Amino acid sequence: MLLAAVTVAVAAALLLGVGGTAAAADGDSTEITSCTQLNVSGSYHLGGDIEPEEPGEWEIFDACIVINASSVTLDGMGHTIDGTSVSGVANTRGVLVRNETQVTATDDPDNWLDNVTVRNVDTRGWSNAVSLRGAEDVVVRDIDLQNTTGGADVSYESGANARVTGVTATDEASDVVVSVREVEAAVVADIDIERSDGTRQAISVRDAPGVEITNNTVDDRNNTEEAGEFDTPMGILVRNTTGAVVTNNTVLGVDGEGIRLSRTDLGTPNALVADNEIRKTGDAGVVLRGDADGSTVRDNHLDRTDGIRVVDSAAVAVRNNRLFTESNDGKIHIEGATGTAVVGNEIDASFRAIEIVDADPERLADNTVRAGARAVEIQGESGETYDGFSMTNNTVAGDVLVRSYQNLSISALTLENGTVRIERGFDDRPRNVTVSDAEITDNDAAASVSAAESDDVTIDNVTAVGGQDGALVLDDVSEATVRGVTVTGHDDSDEESSIRVIRLTGVDNASVSELEIVDNPMDGDDASSFIDGRVVAVDLRNTRDTTVDNVTILNNTHGADSAVTVRGDSANVSLESVRVSGTETGAIEVEASTTNVTASAFTVGAGTSTNATLSFEASGVVVDEMSAPPNNPDAASIGRYFDARNTSTGAFLDVDLHYEGADATGVDEETLTLWRYDGGAWSELSASSVDTTDRSISANITTFSTFGAFAEGSADASIEDYADNENIVRTEGLRDAIDDWRAGDIDTGLLRDVIDAWRVGDPVG
Repeated sequence: MLLAAVTVAVAAALLLGVGGTAAAADGDSTEITSCTQLNVSGSYHLGGDIEPEEPGEWEIFDACIVINASSVTLDGMGHTIDGTSVSGVANTRGVLVRNETQVTATDDPDNWLDNVTVRNVDTRGWSNAVSLRGAEDVVVRDIDLQNTTGGADVSYESGANARVTGVTATDEASDVVVSVREVEAAVVADIDIERSDGTRQAISVRDAPGVEITNNTVDDRNNTEEAGEFDTPMGILVRNTTGAVVTNNTVLGVDGEGIRLSRTDLGTPNALVADNEIRKTGDAGVVLRGDADGSTVRDNHLDRTDGIRVVDSAAVAVRNNRLFTESNDGKIHIEGATGTAVVGNEIDASFRAIEIVDADPERLADNTVRAGARAVEIQGESGETYDGFSMTNNTVAGDVLVRSYQNLSISALTLENGTVRIERGFDDRPRNVTVSDAEITDNDAAASVSAAESDDVTIDNVTAVGGQDGALVLDDVSEATVRGVTVTGHDDSDEESSIRVIRLTGVDNASVSELEIVDNPMDGDDASSFIDGRVVAVDLRNTRDTTVDNVTILNNTHGADSAVTVRGDSANVSLESVRVSGTETGAIEVEASTTNVTASAFTVGAGTSTNATLSFEASGVVVDEMSAPPNNPDAASIGRYFDARNTSTGAFLDVDLHYEGADATGVDEETLTLWRYDGGAWSELSASSVDTTDRSISANITTFSTFGAFAEGSADASIEDYADNENIVRTEGLRDAIDDWRAGDIDTGLLRDVIDAWRVGDPVG
């Protein structure tokens, strides 16, 4: 339905196929001076600005210039097609490209026009400035849109091989500026949009396989519309399109999403979203929602957006993006997706930098994250089973939280001022989660690594440095392996400071080995007191069927607490090859409520001259080092001492003290026994015995104090041992004898003989 003056044409004009035209002066291009219909192939150009001549007769769907032929070029020469006079009419068009003889069949390629170019045209006041329906091999370029009134300013439906480029919409632009639908191999490029209002997407693409959307700018910073319940301003929207390429675009100030690829039925598989700059959006910067399988989101720069979202899609790669936000939601969010690779991204956020929700990604690798609480959050859903994935070689400032997830491996993690937390949340228990090769520094709150209400947890080769609380907490965990954990430099400057470096509570079937807990000072108000400055290196509470093996605990401020504690209803706990030193009140405490707690090769006072290596079963007992034992004048010492005190009635300590062959030098090894110091004198334990093959001294202790290993002096020890080659006891020999006596290697009688010989100065023997 065209302007009446156009549709009623004279015969001569019909022969030319043009109304409102003048003959071409040079034979190459025909000049257009008014609204018209172009029915013949050829080149046309505007001779000046044009507008409808009889606006009062315009009806819906009218167009000023209709291109109804193939191989047509329309050059606006920079002139304006002005629709201001018909702005009150709905759905007006400045230029319409359409086969007017097959209006109802524009989706049939057999009826398409081809080889059409519209260029260098300014438009004003149209619902659709340029509209194409059913055309291929089309070029629309260098179009200036002004004062558009609604609809899509440049719309293209049904076609192929099209380029829409160089469109400028900076004067009162609103809503959809460019719309491409059911067009194959289209290019939308170099579009410059500044909207003053609009509640929809600025660039809209649907059912357009192979589309390229590149080098466009959408600036909504002056858009007065905000996101509503049903309408949301958006930058670029792509729907139901395979192989879309969205690159090098700039989206600014959109109240909704920056770039969105979504599904209404077919999805947007194999898309590339790359090298885009998206700033200050009210929602996510990039969204892939629904069947965006095989797509890649890479090298985008997002500033103050709600991040990148991948939902219900498979095998999506999110790589090398840079995200910065001041909000709580500036993150990479993966939900309901499988096979996603999140690799090499850099994220600055105040909260939740990477979020995995009910998803089964392939991997999270080589990301750098700076955030606060929950920098990385991995959340499973109740009743779901996940194949799991690897999270490797990430650098994180903030927390890593794993909730109700299975089959997860976290490795090569560098974590600063944050924790790794594995917990149940409100859904299923986490299962088969591994944290390995991790370095955690400067954590100032909670344990560096914790697992609660979880099954099959492995902590392997983790170093925690400079924190202000514990390093590892397992609470209500079944089947746990802890191996190769090093903790150093932890302290707590708060009043009444106390930390439990490795704490297991309610743990079943755990293997803990290769722990190194060294140089953890405690400040507090008074770190030397028994109130402040307390470090429990290993704390086992209500823990069953657990082995602790190969542990070194040195130079910590233990204060009023023992270095190792076994408490509550713990049962079947075995401690093997444990070395402890620098304790103030206890190397190990075993509460009376425990059952079957044993130790093998447990060394107290490690590194000191009076250390003792013990194997024992105990209950209601604290065992500690004895660094300054009193002298025993009645027996020769081998230099091995320990202290034991009871914490309950009925306490016992069935102990074996181990010694080396060199320890028995100068004593009669067969006479080795344990002796007890009662505060005034040493007395031999009557039930003590020695096994010289295993080199161990055994006793059952129920009366507690300081204990040491002593023997009778060796029959081979004599005064001649301290004489020189002239058989005279000189001052040096006397000093050696005094040292041996102090060490318990010779008895008092032999020392007296050496002193007498030194005084006389005559040869001995």
